[in-house]
Amino acid sequence: MPRLRDATLRAGAWREAWRRHGLGGPDWAGNALRGVTYGGAILLAGSLLLASLPPILADTSTRAVVNAPVVLVTAPIDGELDKLLAEPGDPVGGGEVLARMRNDRLDRSTLIGLENQTQGTRISLNGLRERIGVLANWLETLDASIREQRDVALSVAQEVEREARAKAASAAATLAEQSTLVARQRRLLEAGVVSREVLIIALHRERAAQEDLLAAQASLARREAERRSIEMGSYAGESQSALGALIERRRDAALELSRLRVDEAQLNNNLTALSAQTASETARLARLLDADVPSPSNSHVLRAFASPGQRLSAGDTIAGMVECRNAFVVGIFSVRQAHRLAVGAPVVVEAEGWSEARYGRVRQVLPRTTDRVDTNYAVPFPPMERREMYVLIDLEPALPARAARGGRPAVPCDIGRWVSVEIEGGVLAGMASAALRFSRNALAMMLGQARATQGG
Repeated sequence: MPRLRDATLRAGAWREAWRRHGLGGPDWAGNALRGVTYGGAILLAGSLLLASLPPILADTSTRAVVNAPVVLVTAPIDGELDKLLAEPGDPVGGGEVLARMRNDRLDRSTLIGLENQTQGTRISLNGLRERIGVLANWLETLDASIREQRDVALSVAQEVEREARAKAASAAATLAEQSTLVARQRRLLEAGVVSREVLIIALHRERAAQEDLLAAQASLARREAERRSIEMGSYAGESQSALGALIERRRDAALELSRLRVDEAQLNNNLTALSAQTASETARLARLLDADVPSPSNSHVLRAFASPGQRLSAGDTIAGMVECRNAFVVGIFSVRQAHRLAVGAPVVVEAEGWSEARYGRVRQVLPRTTDRVDTNYAVPFPPMERREMYVLIDLEPALPARAARGGRPAVPCDIGRWVSVEIEGGVLAGMASAALRFSRNALAMMLGQARATQGG
């Protein structure tokens, strides 16, 4: 209004200057300018009146703001924020590194203990393997000695067996000879050539020959049994005592080798487990030492909650991200308009600075909200009064980023911009919007004319 008053005064001064110089300035110019001025004032007053009507008569809400859900990016480890690779307003692709953290205050006592246990187990295992190698060589030596002595014992047993067999054959021949002699002495006794005492002596010699045969046969059987036992690997004879002692020593060494191999398997399993734990602890410390913080999705940085060099705990918030595709408008309407704001109802959204209006559809109607719900969004919901409600609107197409000085986007998705939401199809709202647009154009035209006149 002050600009219009100044323009009117300048126009009057211009007309008086024409008359003073005798030029008789045309009176139609002043009348035209005065008419345009009054007409613009009337239209502006009418548009303001329509905009200030109660919600029961208007289909437009000017208490609406662009909003979006916030995705918080948190610190994965305890440490200092080394770098923040994006600033508020910058777009970040999904999986792209948003920040880097480092931690120089790690507790390495667990890793040191595991490394010491692993080293001790490895030393014990190497010593045990050396003992196993020595014992295995000793077993090979015993096996070679046992084979040699077995061959000798078998050869001796075979010779002794042949000797026993020869003695048995000799005893059998002696018995046959004595039996023949007894038969001859019996015939001579019957013929009366010899006495009975001669026959008795022959009988005693026959009996002695029979005993010698039985002894020789028993010795032969024993020698055969010794040979068979040697061939079967059983060394029970008196002559095989040394060989039996070697066999016992070999058996004890084999048992000791089996026990050492069991210990080796246990130590090997322990070493494998300790190595896996050491590798896991090393990887865990590596993750805790340096960590890259990726972006959860294709989004924009809304605000940073931490600065480089700041000490953070795991779970602390580093930055808040928003996805422009999830941006929406939250507006306040009277509950009397609820029947026209069903889910899916079309609306028109306008804002100063937009080249054209955008269309949207109602996503949700909320009777109220809480501070806890507001923390999930980029900006808090506007305060409302009684008998009012929140209307959440999805925009088509999505909103662009608001550019700051220098062309870099300062606020992504135009978040925080106040807009007006018009229910599509409202008569009064359409008239108010048309009047408002007309008054804006008229006011701009008058201001342009006033500037041109002042410059002239």
